[in-house]
Amino acid sequence: MHIPRTADNVAAINRWYAAWFNPWLNFHRPCAFRETVITGKGKAIHRYPKDGYMTPYDKIRSVPNADQYLKPDIPFDLLDEQAYAMSDSRWTETMQIEKQAMWESLQLHQP
Repeated sequence: MHIPRTADNVAAINRWYAAWFNPWLNFHRPCAFRETVITGKGKAIHRYPKDGYMTPYDKIRSVPNADQYLKPDIPFDLLDEQAYAMSDSRWTETMQIEKQAMWESLQLHQP
């Protein structure tokens, strides 16, 4: 279905992404982080070890002195509250419910 690009539709979709999808990607969805090994012949081999699967938030937490990369007004304590407020599966369920509510709230005219 075509979604008209009205200010209300764009704002509603952007609000949903900011409130639900982006935090899900950063705090609840695991990613594979590769490691590169250089062989004796100088060839780069990329591996995806089991301990390299983590959320982007867990990855930044694992970096030494990671707090130096954060904005001064956003400490890890504040990010921890958001990251651990809900389990991964609960966040996903709630995000889907909120997405359905967002779609239902849009003013879409079907032919």
